[in-house]
Amino acid sequence: MHLRPLLPVGLLLFIVGTGSCLSCLLCKDLLDCKGNTTEKIECHMMEDVCFQIFHPETGAVFRRACGAPTVCDIYAKCSTCNVNDCNSSMNILPSFLMISLATVIAMKLF
Repeated sequence: MHLRPLLPVGLLLFIVGTGSCLSCLLCKDLLDCKGNTTEKIECHMMEDVCFQIFHPETGAVFRRACGAPTVCDIYAKCSTCNVNDCNSSMNILPSFLMISLATVIAMKLF
C-alpha cells in the first residue's frame, strides 16, 4: 500500500488540528456575568484578546467575550488580556480594586 500520497494531507490536518485558538469566558449581561462565568468560547481568527467590560458606576462586569485588541477603546472601564480564559473576574478584579484603593489613599494623603 502506498501511503506517500496521503502524507501531505496528513501533514495539513496535523497543522490545522494543532493550531492554537484563544479561548475566553463568555457572558452577555449583568445577570449572566454575576459570579464566575464557566462558559468558554473559542475565539475567531481576528479576535486576539479576551475582554471584560465593567459597569461605569458599580464596577460590576456586564460583558465578557473574545474581541479585537481595540475593543476597549470605546468603554470607560474595560480590560483585555491574551491568555486562555484570562477574562474571569478573579484575574482582573483584584488588581482593579487595588488600584482604586491606592488612588483613594493617595488622594487622602495629598
